[in-house]
Amino acid sequence: MNSVEGPPIPFNFPIRGGLQTGSEIIFHGATYNGERKRFHINLLGEGDNVVLHFNPRFKFLEDTIVLNSKTYAGWGTEERHRNRLSLGDSFRIRLVCHHSHFLIQVVNDKEVANYEHRLSPSMVRGLEVDGDVSLQRVQMINFPQPAPYDPLMSSSNPMPTNMPPMPPNAGWNPQQSSPYPNQQNLSPYPNNNVKL
Repeated sequence: MNSVEGPPIPFNFPIRGGLQTGSEIIFHGATYNGERKRFHINLLGEGDNVVLHFNPRFKFLEDTIVLNSKTYAGWGTEERHRNRLSLGDSFRIRLVCHHSHFLIQVVNDKEVANYEHRLSPSMVRGLEVDGDVSLQRVQMINFPQPAPYDPLMSSSNPMPTNMPPMPPNAGWNPQQSSPYPNQQNLSPYPNNNVKL
């Protein structure tokens, strides 16, 4: 199990290898009465894809939790569920990946929804949390081991720093020599024994 303690908001965290059946993310935090009156948790895919958008809203007459996904074609159809969270309250939110859906639970593990996968959980490459929320801890349970090579992450990998420095002009020799042994300074072309 991996855990991140007291992450700042906005919180962005890379996930290598995606999610699998049994993967679970638990958020411990609290909402507050801010300007936006909402927060979101996004499981991000490649590009602009959002595998899961979890969005509790606290505005008057809109006390709801919105679930959705986003593909290259745009946002899908919103699913709206009763918001069991209240402004100013502490919470525990569980996102559990099942074979066909995400199980979403809040406040004492009350089930909010089973959200059918619109994009494969194996596509998840990052986690994002933002809005009127503070986090005390984020736990990640049963995540697959990172792939040996992840093209999405490879561009952010730094160059090795433990390589010895190369001397100036290393590997460059301005003197020409023959590629044939025991025939130094002879031309490599037959019938042309002109010295170089």
